[in-house]
Amino acid sequence: MPITVINSDRVSSVINRLDESKEPVPDDVTNKKIKLLPTSLCLVLTWLFNKSIELRIFPEIWKKANVVPIYKNKDSKENAGSYKPISLTSCLGKVFEHCVLRALEHYLVQEIKWINQKTRRFFTWAFCSISANKYHSRNC
Repeated sequence: MPITVINSDRVSSVINRLDESKEPVPDDVTNKKIKLLPTSLCLVLTWLFNKSIELRIFPEIWKKANVVPIYKNKDSKENAGSYKPISLTSCLGKVFEHCVLRALEHYLVQEIKWINQKTRRFFTWAFCSISANKYHSRNC
């Protein structure tokens, strides 16, 4: 039996909140392109995301990143230490991650009452921090 964690309403909601001004990404699928997708393709993305969860696969292309240096506004621009690296990752991967986060939040808040509305903001921050640390420890 297929696992359904993410529904099309959640995918649509995440897509509708995408910032179209974000920079180009490795797979060339920008937020603007995602927002222009017909509504019917939202069902395809929903199926893809649920299949990814069921098979425990996060597509390799969504793991790739373009790393760009951002000036920190201190020291000289000629000094390499004056820059911090920013990773531009796949927009589809981010949509997937946000959908999973929202589904997990819903489950923990509504279904099992594990966290309440007041601790939800901390949960979101902690989840993102844990994900970033795991990614960093595996890839750096």
